[in-house]
Formats: sequence, structure tokens, C-alpha cells
Amino acid sequence: MALTLLNKADGIEWPTGFYPQSQLDRRHVDIWIAALGGYGVVSGCAVTLTGTPDEYVQVADGVVRRGDLQTTTVSAGAVKVLGTAPGQAAHATKSRCTMIVADVGGAKSAIHGADADGTLTDPVLVPDYDETTYMAIALVLVTPAVTTVNLVGGKTPLQDMRCVPNHVAGGSGVAKINDALQFRKVTSAVIDGNDEINVPLSTMLYVTCTTGADILKSIGIGYEGQVVILAPNTAKDITLQHGGSPSAGHYALKIAGEQNYLMDQDHDMVWAKCNVSNQSWDVMIPGIIYTIPTVPVRVIKITLTDDTASFSNLGFDNSWEGGGTPTPSGIVASSFTPVVLAHQYEIFRNGVSAGTVTIGAGASRGTGSWTGSALGTDVKLDIDRIDANTTDHTGGVIQFYIVVPA
Repeated sequence: MALTLLNKADGIEWPTGFYPQSQLDRRHVDIWIAALGGYGVVSGCAVTLTGTPDEYVQVADGVVRRGDLQTTTVSAGAVKVLGTAPGQAAHATKSRCTMIVADVGGAKSAIHGADADGTLTDPVLVPDYDETTYMAIALVLVTPAVTTVNLVGGKTPLQDMRCVPNHVAGGSGVAKINDALQFRKVTSAVIDGNDEINVPLSTMLYVTCTTGADILKSIGIGYEGQVVILAPNTAKDITLQHGGSPSAGHYALKIAGEQNYLMDQDHDMVWAKCNVSNQSWDVMIPGIIYTIPTVPVRVIKITLTDDTASFSNLGFDNSWEGGGTPTPSGIVASSFTPVVLAHQYEIFRNGVSAGTVTIGAGASRGTGSWTGSALGTDVKLDIDRIDANTTDHTGGVIQFYIVVPA
């Protein structure tokens, strides 16, 4: 099943020296373009001569599709070509073409062309019709004065005009590939001084640079939906930069996960799609699962030794506590509530150099919670009561934990 132009040896010669079934008509191109847009014959609908030739041709059942992906069944049956309407009698001295079509509702019909003498100045043309309403099935060459659709000099008057449509409307159809798919290796994508490459002219692009490593922040503007596979050239480390500032004529890379990606292995690869509306090349990294970025932290144990009524000896245990939130033994509830982690970390690492830090104000602590005095302008130490029955804690060790950036 395919739109067909007959070879001269297979076609009807009329008039002498002319072969209308072998000539390319603009309507052939229109049918091809319509098929790219999703209009055409999906299956079946073959046209044959009637067993005992008459004014009709016979259409097999089949399926046609229109551009919005709707398919319609065409039932088998005869279509009248000659005689009275809806057929049309043959001209006494001229020829014409009659197109057999099925409309978007599945109805079969014949569209008759103009009679012509078949010469260069008056050629036999395929009739005009709307390819978005009618799907071409076959073309019938009606030679002068015939009364039945039959062979002419042993040659068929039928010409197959069925064209299989793309599977998706608008010309963006799905291609069915039976053999292995191979992309040509192109290594001409050299990163320039602006950390950019030109618009890709190949689907598979190996990115290279003049040194061992480089940054790629943008790619030349392509067309909407253009897809390219990027891979590092042999022994090259290419860092793809997310959200860089491109120069004129280029789009920045927008990488899934909103972070840079290093291609430092020869087997690394990414997919990039040109997004004209967003003015970016959208990059997907196969096999990478992205999470919300986290900040590494350390859990630090702080040890305070109580000499008398003040904390003058400060022990600092800068050790990992293995993650989680450990509960110090013997402490009911204690917490360190800073504003600036870095400031607090420095205070405890360097110790207290400006005298002792007094917890409380020298007054009885009583049975409730009590709060220490400030440890600088940004940090305050809050420690719950250690012993409800002691008004003046004069010994022992207080331990608590803080979390700081690693």
C-alpha cells in the first residue's frame, strides 16, 4: 500500500507519446504533506476492477485517519465512476482522472477531474479536493469514450493513491523503526572561550575542549523540540553549568535538579531539548534521581564542668556522635538555642576568654527552670534545672549537644 507513480512500461499511453499515470502532479505532493499531518489510509481500502467490468470500481474495507488522530472504518463496496451521477460519462475525445476517496466519516465517493487532451499544453490533471476532508484511495484514468472501467491495451487504469499517515497530528508523528537506530558520531562541538558551543547539527554530539576539562554553560539556539544527546569526548571532563548567562544567539542549560553536572566518564551522556518558549536547553540526566539539596552537619557534644556557683572550667568534646539526636544521660531536657551557628561554634572552640560565665544571677535557682547569662551578642545558653532540690549546684558535669554545619 503506497502512493504510486507507474513506470511508462506499466502505464497507459494516451495520447500517443504521453503517459499520464507516470507524471508527477502537485496533488501527489499535497497527499504526502497531508499524510505528514496525520491524514491518510491506515489499512485496507484497496481498489480493484469489478470482476465483470462495469461503471464501478470495488473498494475493500479499511481504516482512514484524520489529523486529530480519529480513525474511521470504511466499509467495502462499489463506487461509481462512469455513466450518470454520481458517475460521469467519458468524453468522446478527451481523458480525465477520477479520484476515489473516503471522507472523515468513512463514506466513499468519486471526485471527477476536468477533461483534457493530454498534451503538454492541456495535461490530464488530478482533480482538486480538500485533503483534510477526503483521504485519497485510488486514481482512475478515464480514456475517451469508454463505458466500463477496464484494462486499456492490457494496462490497468487504476493507480494506488493510499498514503499511510503519521501517528501524531501536526507532522510530529511517531516513526516506527524496524532496524537498529544509530546516530553519527560528531566531535566538532568544541567549547569556545565563552563556555559555549554552536547549535547542534547532529543528534549525537560529543563535546570536546582544548584542555582536559572545561565548562559548558550554553548552546546555540535550535528549533523548538530539537533533541540532542551530549556526551564527553574521550578523556575530556565536561561540567554542564545550570542557569549560566549565555551570549547572544545561545540558550542557557537548565538542568533537572537545578545543579551542575560533571561528565567525567567516557560513558556519561545527557539528553537536551531546545525550549524556545523558555529560551533554554532543558537537560535530563538519565538514571539520576534528584533530591532536595541538603547541608552536611555535625553533632557536637559540649561538656561544662561546674566548679562552684559559676562555670569557669569549660571542656569541649569535638566529636562525631554518629547522627541522630542522642539524649545525654542524667539531663532532663537541655538545649542550646543560638542565632548564629558559626558564632556559637567559635565560642565553644576557643573557650571563654573574657572571664567566667555565670549561670543565673547569683540568686537561688529555686525549683523551676533557670537561664544563663548571654554568651556574646548572638548566642544564649538555656539549660533546664539540674536538680530540683539544690539551690546552688556546686559540682558535676553538664553535657548537651548542638548541630553545626560540617
